[in-house]
Amino acid sequence: MSEYRNKLEVAAIFRLLREKGKVEGRKSRRKIYAGFDTYTYLSSGIIRIFLNLVGMAFYRAEGQGTNVKKGEKISVEDQNWAAHIVSKGYLEKIHKNIEAYGGINGEMMYQFVTDIGDIFRERLLFHSSEPETLSISIKDPQNLNTDESRLLNNFLIHSVRESILYKREETSSYRPKHTTTIRTKDYVLNRIYSPALEISYRARWGRCNFTVKELSYLLDSDSRAETKKILQQRQRTSETTYPMFKGMTLE
Repeated sequence: MSEYRNKLEVAAIFRLLREKGKVEGRKSRRKIYAGFDTYTYLSSGIIRIFLNLVGMAFYRAEGQGTNVKKGEKISVEDQNWAAHIVSKGYLEKIHKNIEAYGGINGEMMYQFVTDIGDIFRERLLFHSSEPETLSISIKDPQNLNTDESRLLNNFLIHSVRESILYKREETSSYRPKHTTTIRTKDYVLNRIYSPALEISYRARWGRCNFTVKELSYLLDSDSRAETKKILQQRQRTSETTYPMFKGMTLE
């Protein structure tokens, strides 16, 4: 029971914050991000992001009268403030910092990240068994090589190059839950966006499954809104049994 409770801890905090406005014993109405390990996770292995997090925490603490140079500890509140500010800054600068490539531009990438974040948050708040995820799993990766998916393929290549997404490499130890299931192609969202998107920074448990067509429609301005709505609704229960969308396809 204790192990199961630990697995649900982060998801439970998000749900309590959503339902009650705050969690007892917490001053903040948002998930708290503080501590060396948390900053390490948020930086996703990029030292520049880690230094920005630490630098912003130092800046905030000194502004609040904390003498960091003499060894005074930076408060949790200041660390949390820094994490949210840096996260918001990285997210909002996507459309300015990303150069156009293969039909992809910064604004399109920004919209995709925020849409995926909303879908992940829907899963975090309402999925019954595997709420935490940062992983985008493509169920039919063989379809990435078609002419219709060229834009999506360019997007994935460019987003990995710009460290927006990370490709999760297959290992010999990875096995799908069912032997008949085709292995997916997985990408992980950079964790620095987690505080701004209000999602967990842990890429654990279940992956969020999409088809090539669904992700392609999410990139299309004409079909984006309806596609996002369907994908958000799907996260509330099993993807294969959700009655509202039974028989519905994105054509």
